[in-house]
Amino acid sequence: MKGKKWIIFAVILIVCLTLSVVNGLKTKASYIDNVELKNYLSNKDVKVRVLDYLSDSDTQEDLPEANKVKKVQEVEQLSDDIVKVKIKNNSNRKMYYESILSQVEILKVYKGDLKENQIIYVFEHIGESSSKFSKNILYSMDGYNMMQESEEYLLLLKRLKNTYFGEEGSEFVYVPSTSTFSKYRCDNANIPLFESIELGLNADNFSKDKLALYSDVKDEEIFLCDEDQYNQYINFKKILTERYN
Repeated sequence: MKGKKWIIFAVILIVCLTLSVVNGLKTKASYIDNVELKNYLSNKDVKVRVLDYLSDSDTQEDLPEANKVKKVQEVEQLSDDIVKVKIKNNSNRKMYYESILSQVEILKVYKGDLKENQIIYVFEHIGESSSKFSKNILYSMDGYNMMQESEEYLLLLKRLKNTYFGEEGSEFVYVPSTSTFSKYRCDNANIPLFESIELGLNADNFSKDKLALYSDVKDEEIFLCDEDQYNQYINFKKILTERYN
């Protein structure tokens, strides 16, 4: 009887260890770290394609569609926290499925319970797809571009309960409250209006060859080709950066 118990215990132990190893490998495969991300972005063949809001995205499932937001006040009301930030120096950014997890340092707090100098994790709405047909394409949700390390940004954020990401003990991770109108660079640089074919938004006329190279547009604040949406973004930026300076 004792022998049988030991056999059962050994089998359970082996199964548990196997599952732990498999889970670890899956976790490791689900993202690329900062070194690999920088190498990936330095690839001159990487292009960018803008996608409309994806309602089934893990990091956006509870967020409103960008084109439903018509007033600045709506974005403010949707946001749990409004802060000025910069990318944390020498931080490790990780690319997940169509998103990048970035560490940012809080410079100023305008709304919410965050503190100056606090470090938080923010999911950014841009990243690589897992599809083999999407190799060397960065997918941007509604024109979102990742934050640059040398810049300061105004962010309007939603809190998400942290069950896996970020440092152990972090209660929340954060995500822009809308994919288009919740991140603004704190400068007066010109924002270009793109052609839809450059961003792959016209499905009937899509061509990977005509997509913009990310290395050519990586410093742009946002990728927009719709004139109404572009004017709305410019207007929102003016109002919000003057209100929160």
